Amino acid sequence: MITVVSGSKAAPDGTLLVSRSATGADVLAQVPHRSAGAGHERPWRDALQHLSASTGKLTADDHFQWILTVTDHVIAQSPPVYRDEQSCRRAFTDAQYAAGLALGARPHPSASQQPQDGGRQ
Repeated sequence: MITVVSGSKAAPDGTLLVSRSATGADVLAQVPHRSAGAGHERPWRDALQHLSASTGKLTADDHFQWILTVTDHVIAQSPPVYRDEQSCRRAFTDAQYAAGLALGARPHPSASQQPQDGGRQ
């Protein structure tokens, strides 16, 4: 089940896109509150729309993460938990699909929408 968690201890500075199962939950994406304009009814909705249809940037330090930006603002990002590029790219595709489900659509992410290498930072 895909859920959007906002305004809780789990997401004090934004919204989380979460995949829940009978055995646990995984954070697919983090959406900072500042990603939407002031007064927006659902600040996460625009971010999920961008996520479901956009290309992210792959970054790495000790772990990989994907980051989606629009005009130099972070729209959504993964937790920095992936140990290799391939698992990070799969996570981005999973987050795109989940964002579409949360919005009521059923997108079919393609390989061309995977995050681009941003280099190690």
